[in-house]
Amino acid sequence: MPSLQGVVEAFIAFFLMCCCIGRPDIPMRLVTELRTKAIKGTHASWGCPSVFNRDACHTYDPNRYRK
Repeated sequence: MPSLQGVVEAFIAFFLMCCCIGRPDIPMRLVTELRTKAIKGTHASWGCPSVFNRDACHTYDPNRYRK
């Protein structure tokens, strides 16, 4: 994948430049911050489960689902 290869090359270049100035922790902080934001996004609401039955957003009938 050329696009993934380009991203990896850019990250390695950025990492090497940060090492040259004595701050190899900067790329790892960026990765940690992006990972934290991505994990926080997984807990967001997915919205109403039914387009046709808007009452489904406020009620849950366990008999309608398999156990």
